Formats: sequence, C-alpha cells, structure tokens
Amino acid sequence: MPAVCRIWWICELQTGVRTGAIKIAAVASVTGSVAPGRLMSCNPGRPVPVMAVHGTADDVVLYNGSATNLPIEQVVRFWVEHNCVQ
Repeated sequence: MPAVCRIWWICELQTGVRTGAIKIAAVASVTGSVAPGRLMSCNPGRPVPVMAVHGTADDVVLYNGSATNLPIEQVVRFWVEHNCVQ
C-alpha cells in the first residue's frame, strides 16, 4: 500500500491558513510545479528562499507544463520576481 502524503502549498503554510502560526524559512521543490490558477493567489508577505530542482526529461511533471501544472520556468520566474521586488 503506498504512503499517503499531505502536500501543502508554501503560501498556505507561510500565511498560516492550514497550520496556525507556522513559519517557513525556505523551501526546496524537487520535481514540483503549481496547478494553473494557484500561482497568482500566492502572496507569502515576505521573500521566501526557494530551491527548485527539476529535469527537462521528466515525463510525469512536464517541464514545459501541462493541463495540471504550470511550466517550471514560469513558477521559478514567479519566485524570482516575488523575492527580488520586496
């Protein structure tokens, strides 16, 4: 039987929507993306260091995006712009 994991979007954790008062120092994403429509609602309120690791040959979470996930470069660009504009 596969393990069941709970995945929280970093913006939900940072703002305490799901966890109360948790503070996130940084986040590392391995083969992760964001569902379309979710990225623009993200506003963590402060810069959040992000390390993104993703392969261009991944056939599950497509680097160039799909109907279920945004292109990786768009997600990385969001964090660069968010963290550098503050």
